[in-house]
Amino acid sequence: MFKNKTQQSNKDSKDNNDDSSEEDIPKNNRNISKNNINIPKNKKSIIKIQKTNKKSYNNNNSSSEEDIPKAKTRKTSADKTQYFEQIFDDETADNAYIFLKDNITWEDGIYSRMKRKHSRKAYYHDGQSDTTVDLFITGLVNKALNKIGTCTYYGVYVNYYQNGNDFCPRHSHKDTIQLVLSFGAIRTLTVGKKEYRMFPGDGILFGSSIHGIPEEPEIEDGRISIAIFIVK
Repeated sequence: MFKNKTQQSNKDSKDNNDDSSEEDIPKNNRNISKNNINIPKNKKSIIKIQKTNKKSYNNNNSSSEEDIPKAKTRKTSADKTQYFEQIFDDETADNAYIFLKDNITWEDGIYSRMKRKHSRKAYYHDGQSDTTVDLFITGLVNKALNKIGTCTYYGVYVNYYQNGNDFCPRHSHKDTIQLVLSFGAIRTLTVGKKEYRMFPGDGILFGSSIHGIPEEPEIEDGRISIAIFIVK
């Protein structure tokens, strides 16, 4: 259902912020307990993702797995950005996308004055609610953090890009580290001067670099990302 692109672009991205601002990051640090949440599994995955050799994407530099042994990763730039392949397998990623899309009560995301429209849909997860949706998100977050070797975070923001017309203005969060998980359609994420094709089930870890999701009008399907802000 989702359309893969077959060429990774390594061209420099212009570091110019949109005139809209991003959400404030929660300031109350706290440890989150590891909850075991079962992700719904259908006998047959509803969303079919075309298989693509990911090795042709995002392969700027190789890295050893000594520091984070639980997930396949590679350091990609001087700021130690790390891309993780298949934190979640295809079936889990497919079902997670469907569940989140259909069950979250989405709100309008950041309004772009330049584009004169809301950039995307959004949902803030505080980690304390015990609704089915929030427990589900907590389960995804803890599973991802366990795989990369850390489990302490202080805020989670969920973004829903309904199609390629939705976007995220380029921005940065000072003195932060975040892990971004991707579900649904493949979209481009810019971090600093590099571009990454975010596949469903993959994740990327980076610091306070300028980042964003550009518009890609040719993409018809939706994407959901979970941005996890990690305690340093």
